[in-house]
Amino acid sequence: DLFPLLSGLESPVEFWKKIFTEYSISQLVFFDPLDMSRIYDVLDVGEDSRTPEYINGERERIAATHGVDVERVRAQRGIKERTAAGLKRSGRYIAQMQQIFRDRGLPIELTYLPIVESSYDLNARSSAGALGMWQFMRTTGRQYMRVDRSIDERRDPIESTRAAAAFLQQSYETLGNWPLTITAYNYGPGGMARAVKEMESDNLVDLIRDYRHPYWGFPPKNFYAEFLAAVEIGKNVNQYFPELTLDPPLSIREIELKVSSSLGALAKNTGLTRDQFLAWNPALTEQIRSVPA
Repeated sequence: DLFPLLSGLESPVEFWKKIFTEYSISQLVFFDPLDMSRIYDVLDVGEDSRTPEYINGERERIAATHGVDVERVRAQRGIKERTAAGLKRSGRYIAQMQQIFRDRGLPIELTYLPIVESSYDLNARSSAGALGMWQFMRTTGRQYMRVDRSIDERRDPIESTRAAAAFLQQSYETLGNWPLTITAYNYGPGGMARAVKEMESDNLVDLIRDYRHPYWGFPPKNFYAEFLAAVEIGKNVNQYFPELTLDPPLSIREIELKVSSSLGALAKNTGLTRDQFLAWNPALTEQIRSVPA
């Protein structure tokens, strides 16, 4: 089993499956981050963001009610609707994505990682600046694809998938197992390698339990469990969303430009409007006038 359910991660995986498929975006789930089978309360708060003051006030109330330290109460919003929308979108690209991973000899389960990262949204942008379906930061993206002022392939479903496959393959060759490699997608391969060296263990559960570092917090510790939940959901869409119909696959063909060409001429030659041409080529920025070779 390339992606084992490691002992101790059973509750986190079940928790994330519920967050992805049962709890609505209008619900805040208050739970114990050290025992994620323990859900204290679920509040209907609407889709608007709640202030940190509101959330911390509820955490203090719940901690007092249950007689626990406030650090044992954490809030997580449900994302059922986002997950369903992402799975629907995945139908457009998933076949070509999986072929890219097969061609590299990588497990196709990795193509479910965008359920966690972006819900297969090509325009997804994090507060830290990560962009696209695979949520590459600009610096990392430049190592694997073209990212500049005129072209940003982080938004291209095919090129960004090739980049993700290369990144994951390189991380796996360094770290040696998939639980560490998946976690490194969030935490960074360098940080993961340092943690393994310091703890003298390549068992992710050992690192979750014992490793201490300012950046080694709840998100990276839970990233592999989220991925396992995403794989289960992605492989069994009809079980979790029985009424959902995936978008039909897009037939995407790539054409290499031998010379630089104006955007207007390219759009005219394809019979598309400028907006249509940009929609089919999401790596091109709105400001581009000439497409380079």
